[in-house]
Amino acid sequence: MRRRSFPLVVLAFVALGLGAPWIPSLAAQLGTPAAVPSAEHEMPPGVTSEFIATGPVSELPPTPAFMVIIRLTLEPGAVLPADPSDPAGAFIVVEAGTATVRLGETATAELTLGPGGSLYGPPFTPGEIRNDGQEPLVLLLAIVGPDGEEGSAEATPAA
Repeated sequence: MRRRSFPLVVLAFVALGLGAPWIPSLAAQLGTPAAVPSAEHEMPPGVTSEFIATGPVSELPPTPAFMVIIRLTLEPGAVLPADPSDPAGAFIVVEAGTATVRLGETATAELTLGPGGSLYGPPFTPGEIRNDGQEPLVLLLAIVGPDGEEGSAEATPAA
């Protein structure tokens, strides 16, 4: 895999998280998701699990693909624009602070997500994530995109 610049990786990830609330098949979770009760999810003694986010994904990138998980912190007043040419999709989970999300080049509607809130953003989605609050906004992003595209990074650093 080729190593790409970090700013492109960040923009690629954010672009994916911005489209969900305005796409009928995708939805944001506006609170802490409830646990999924099932014998399949029971953990052995000494192991705990926490449900973070879920959502439908209409299409995965062709293989090979890359996946990366990143934690972003936006200081108060910071704006992170999304790249509408980004082919990656991403789950975005708010860990702390409040995210204001705007989708589409001319969109006027905004979505506000607090801690535990999440959304899935499909590829090629313009918009932005802002921190309009007084505290840092901390986001956890899980991004999946086609290998070799802008934003892909090596999975394992050389030893």
